[in-house]
Amino acid sequence: GVYESLSSLDFVDLSSDLSRLNNFHTLCDLILESESDPTGLDSKPQDTSVVDIRKSVILRVRNGLSSMEEVMDYMEEFVNDVEVQVVLCKWLASFEPDEKENILPIHVSHRIKLKSIGAAERLLRAMRLYPRNSDVQLFGCKTILHLTRESQSRRLVSLGAPEMLLEAMGSHAGLVEIQSTACEAFTNLTKYGDHGQHLVDLGALEIVMRAMEAHKSEPVV
Repeated sequence: GVYESLSSLDFVDLSSDLSRLNNFHTLCDLILESESDPTGLDSKPQDTSVVDIRKSVILRVRNGLSSMEEVMDYMEEFVNDVEVQVVLCKWLASFEPDEKENILPIHVSHRIKLKSIGAAERLLRAMRLYPRNSDVQLFGCKTILHLTRESQSRRLVSLGAPEMLLEAMGSHAGLVEIQSTACEAFTNLTKYGDHGQHLVDLGALEIVMRAMEAHKSEPVV
């Protein structure tokens, strides 16, 4: 219902801060209207607090109506809401394919833009806050994998990305996709930057070998 209504409107221009703000308020109004009593008999006041804003944020992000800058704002505003963080981390991971052969110039541009607006810092914070949430950790590992596909990875290392990969592997040892994604990100860090010794010092070699042994039947690991 709400998404179909959005598709017929022309307010999704995200070219300026003002239009983004107007879009956000319009969407909130649509959400509230869709949840109101169609008979008009419900006299209870509608809750227009954080719950409604939270739901509208999730809807906007899932339906591709948010700009990169808006998502960064949401990661700050809803830092203590794990469900919202899962949606936002998934959004970050979706900006680039996992398979290197499918990367296009637009993906590289997205990667550069995400780095420039603080995506890595917010992503790593979410991973630290929710170490047991497998979705946050998986999407976090995928995003780190994408962001380490170039030589400019020193800042990611300084922010603690290798440590977060290792923690994700340790906390979710049974999840093959987390293990394989983290291992591939380590490969990027050694291939595109001089971080091999740092990874060895962190104990990455032992943890990767443990993952290979535990998942020896999985070629991706």
